[in-house]
Amino acid sequence: MSYKDINRKAYNELADHYKKRRSDKGQYEESSDYLAGLLHSGYHVSINECRVLEIGPGAGNILRCFENLGSKVFAVELSENIIELCKEIAPNTIYFNRDVFELDFGEDKFDLVYMGAIIHLFPKNMAFPLLKKVRHWIKPSGRLFLNTTISNKSSEGIEIKKDAKGQVARYRSHWSETEFSSLIDKLMMDVIRKSYTLEMDRDKKWLGITCVKPEQDIVEDEPKFKGKTLSILNRKIKLNNQTIDFEVINRPKVALIIPFIDSDTIIFTRQFRSAINQYVLELPAGKSNFGEKIEETAMRELQEETGYTSSNLTYLTSFYSSLHMSNEKIYVFIAKDLVRSEKSLGDKEFIKLEKRNIFELVDNNVLIDAKSYIAIAELKKLIYDE
Repeated sequence: MSYKDINRKAYNELADHYKKRRSDKGQYEESSDYLAGLLHSGYHVSINECRVLEIGPGAGNILRCFENLGSKVFAVELSENIIELCKEIAPNTIYFNRDVFELDFGEDKFDLVYMGAIIHLFPKNMAFPLLKKVRHWIKPSGRLFLNTTISNKSSEGIEIKKDAKGQVARYRSHWSETEFSSLIDKLMMDVIRKSYTLEMDRDKKWLGITCVKPEQDIVEDEPKFKGKTLSILNRKIKLNNQTIDFEVINRPKVALIIPFIDSDTIIFTRQFRSAINQYVLELPAGKSNFGEKIEETAMRELQEETGYTSSNLTYLTSFYSSLHMSNEKIYVFIAKDLVRSEKSLGDKEFIKLEKRNIFELVDNNVLIDAKSYIAIAELKKLIYDE
């Protein structure tokens, strides 16, 4: 059976479970005010004129809220029983009992596409094609909301739904926070809100992201140069009914690691940087290889540049290095519980290791490498907050 057939069967069986959850009025249900806020914040169309599409409507609570707000509401759902359940409380919604990949709304664009607890029901290699299709359905300045549970370990496959009665098997993907954030980055939409929700009774941590489709859109990327570590694109952007050319440096994402040798001491590298013809003190970092998860990049670069491995790697933050000319994004990780391994420096890497106390670095202007400076500043904020 395909993942679609497995999940259609699962949610036909789970319809009664969702009906009970709907009647429980749980503490995690979104309010009408919150849902209206997804569109009210800086959006130019009133809520009662909005077209809203929900993919995977569950018990129908979201559909009912948007109907009550006066929006024109649409829903896509594989399960026939879930659709019948939703119709009980959202009778005015237009339903499509179809595979979302088979749909084409043409020029009938939406002000909001709502994807609550649905992206993890697709195989990971289908997630970006799905979001790319959905992005096409959203009006310029329109919104996309999606959420998923965040896991420490990335995985996917057929599993039993734990919080339902019986042995209901479904296809389920588990995303790490960095993995999910990378997926959103590829969409090239502006993230305007991130929210975290803890479900203590079900031991789940949810990450919700609201993003806006830009008024401008990429028309074409024409390769101009391809090197070993970067390429240069001539990017054509449609902006204010004009097509404008930009030069963009295209770079893979980068993992940067803050390796703690003890509670106050961090391992730095001093590397030769040909662009300024000098050795520079910086944190271990490196670009991601094709198909490599960013956590895997962090582990590999830590070992290659310092000769240490870590069994305790945690995500800290991420940022773009040079937005005016490059799409390079840097993901920062903290590495603890270091274990010495055989050092393996990459080609043309001239590296010396130095141990530095965290509190001397930013205060004494020791760092001239911007990415390392930002990472240490974020680390100090975390320490002071704790």
